[in-house]
Amino acid sequence: MRILILLLCASICTYAQQTVGVFKNDVSLSYNGFTLFAPITSKTTYLIDNDGQVVKLWRSQYGPGQAVMLLNDGSLLRTGTPAVQSMGGGGAGGLVEKFDWDGNLLWLYEHYGSTYRLHHDVEILPNGNILLLVWESHTRAEAVAQGRLDSRLTENALWSERIIEVRQTGPTTGEIVWSWSSWDHMCQSVDPAKPNYTQGQNSPERIDINVGGTRSDWLHINSVRYNAKRNEVLVSIHNLHELWVISRTSGDIVYRWGNPLMYQRGTTADQKLFGQHDARWLDSNG
Repeated sequence: MRILILLLCASICTYAQQTVGVFKNDVSLSYNGFTLFAPITSKTTYLIDNDGQVVKLWRSQYGPGQAVMLLNDGSLLRTGTPAVQSMGGGGAGGLVEKFDWDGNLLWLYEHYGSTYRLHHDVEILPNGNILLLVWESHTRAEAVAQGRLDSRLTENALWSERIIEVRQTGPTTGEIVWSWSSWDHMCQSVDPAKPNYTQGQNSPERIDINVGGTRSDWLHINSVRYNAKRNEVLVSIHNLHELWVISRTSGDIVYRWGNPLMYQRGTTADQKLFGQHDARWLDSNG
């Protein structure tokens, strides 16, 4: 009987252990601020303090995407996921919402279809516009015409990446005022008859269409950040294990880092990044 009682007590203590909330708050190490997050299984976005107390919450009709941020005026910008099946993949989205501090919906912008879909990140610009990431699907024939080897198409499509700058024009509308597409900057070294023929090491500002994986989502940008001083965009290319800096003036990739094998200026021994996320600009002080 004594053994049974001890086992029962141990079981009760196990089930009584904390499972939610803040488990530890070391004030000497934690930031003196708040934490903003959108649980993947919820339609609610939370702002909590370091004690785990809810300071503010925003309710949406949609599940979250992969990005949420508070703006300087206290409004909330979040990506969301509509109930659609087209172009599904890790980080798939389809819409962006803006709420005021009181939870009122100020803007709902949707951008998805059978051959394109918003995904992953959003970036607010100094002029109030936003940068968004878009997958765009190309047929097998279009990919081969662009120089992709048919043997490197294990799915019946190939996705390119587009970055769009959107200006709000109404409660549910927006105007694309600038865009950049990876499709316009592809090169290949297998068919000299095609106009985009070159060797990768001679054109690091372009993207070799035959590097990386063989699935449709072969690039997979997962973050976008803007540098106003340089007028450049920083993106993280998860599946190529690279960071790119893109000039908004020329459209060229003016700097890339992480995996020089992708443009024939290194080997696997030179690879520095492995499936990275959330690349950021740092100021001169680091």
